Amino acid sequence: MSRRSILLTLGFLGLLLGSGLIVLAVLVHHEPASYARLTVPAGPERQCLSDDFYRAFCRMYEDVNGSDAWNAPFTEDQVNSYFEEGFVNSGLNKRVLPERIGEPRVHFENDRLQIAFRYGNGLWGTVVSIDFRVWVAKSPNVVCLELLGSHAGVVPVKVHSLLKYLADELMRQSNLQVSWYRHEGRPVALLSFQADQPRATLQLTEIKVEAGKITIRGKGSEALAARAALQAPGTD
Repeated sequence: MSRRSILLTLGFLGLLLGSGLIVLAVLVHHEPASYARLTVPAGPERQCLSDDFYRAFCRMYEDVNGSDAWNAPFTEDQVNSYFEEGFVNSGLNKRVLPERIGEPRVHFENDRLQIAFRYGNGLWGTVVSIDFRVWVAKSPNVVCLELLGSHAGVVPVKVHSLLKYLADELMRQSNLQVSWYRHEGRPVALLSFQADQPRATLQLTEIKVEAGKITIRGKGSEALAARAALQAPGTD
């Protein structure tokens, strides 16, 4: 093969490789339509939905500490509005979110939970979306998140190392403990609440995910204290 042929071949291969990288970059940086649909337009309605979420969350906290049984429903629009309003205005986003992660969104769909967020900035920025199946384990206060799939833009990617990093950050900022196992080849995160306390003050009984809505149910401290008293030695 002549030198000219070799140069032409190398040039052609370089063109193909460069074109492929450009296409890949476009796909990675493409903002999925599903992420855009989760953004509630700015305005009084979004602020109202954000306030609704905050009040519902505070009510759940009060019920946990004062009710025999409680349930807390949250809509997708309430959560995503809070991420745009109260979460940012209070500065919680800077204190809670790890570096390079911002503008989180959630999507609820029949036992499925999708978490999406912007990762990185500028040329290195993309939208990461991660799909989970969620349920409450038989063990007390353990929530299972089974990883179903993940994408950067519209490109399927493996994010297990990123999830472990996020789990480490979560444990560092709270009393949650996170462990992992594999179910049918897929990683499952086990989130243990109040694992460091000798006696739990709450018990999660159900997390129900429906289209556009999530409901968390449990038993509060009064119910647990009464049950402990009934089970104590010498109790009639």
